[in-house]
Amino acid sequence: MKVFWLCFFFALASHDAIIALSTNCQLRETKHGSVCVCNSSHCDYLEQPLLKDNSQIVVISSSKNGLRFKRTDGSFLEKTMLEVQDRQSIDENFIADSIVVEQNRAWLQFANIPQKFVLNANIKTVELTVNRDKRYQDITNFGGALTGSVSHILQQLPAELQNHIYKSYFHSEGIAYNSIRMSIGGSDFDLQPWAYNEEPRNDPLLSNFTTLDARDLQKIKQLQRLKSVCELNELKIMAAAWSAPTWMKSNDRWTGFGQLKPEYYQSWAKYHLRKWSLKLS
Repeated sequence: MKVFWLCFFFALASHDAIIALSTNCQLRETKHGSVCVCNSSHCDYLEQPLLKDNSQIVVISSSKNGLRFKRTDGSFLEKTMLEVQDRQSIDENFIADSIVVEQNRAWLQFANIPQKFVLNANIKTVELTVNRDKRYQDITNFGGALTGSVSHILQQLPAELQNHIYKSYFHSEGIAYNSIRMSIGGSDFDLQPWAYNEEPRNDPLLSNFTTLDARDLQKIKQLQRLKSVCELNELKIMAAAWSAPTWMKSNDRWTGFGQLKPEYYQSWAKYHLRKWSLKLS
């Protein structure tokens, strides 16, 4: 399922703006909106745009309102107005507890929906102005996060479905992510808070930080499989810690208004270096 994202492909054709489906989405209506079904035998993939010259713009849109990989084409050779029709159609058998109206950030409550209708039927127009003489930094990374909860859920799925999920995000036939973000220790998207060297307490030498936690070993196996399934020669990995061990913090808690104690500044730096040295070994 992919919602709330918009991809721009600048490069390469010059023709009138059009809107068309670019994937075979098996649509299912839920009380939270429309979703594309992804299972062991089928998953939705984005058809990569074929760009012909450096004047083309291609917009791929998905939203909770019902867009699924909608493609809009335009050109920078002329003043381009991109129109994206964003609407969610609900059939007569659909029963909803609630529906989000994105534009107004409000909730509409329904006991049931007796007949087919279209919700939020509207056309959004965006005007783009590009100054090719002004250049900024290059964008090199597109990616997502491999948190403890993601790792846990992946591990519960059949192997074929795991492969579909990896490919839909990281394969060149998917949306071609090339980087991933991971936490050092636990994050707020883990099943429980945790850190390395929780015990012994008040240990600036980090004497118990000598091996990788089983949860990280599982992530490494999943990353190895991801690279193999998605035929990636290189995967950029960024890591950051959500919390130090509680004994390093002024409030001695995982959450709340705690700060790193000054006497553990050097230990906290070693904490980060120790994690990466263990991974590299």
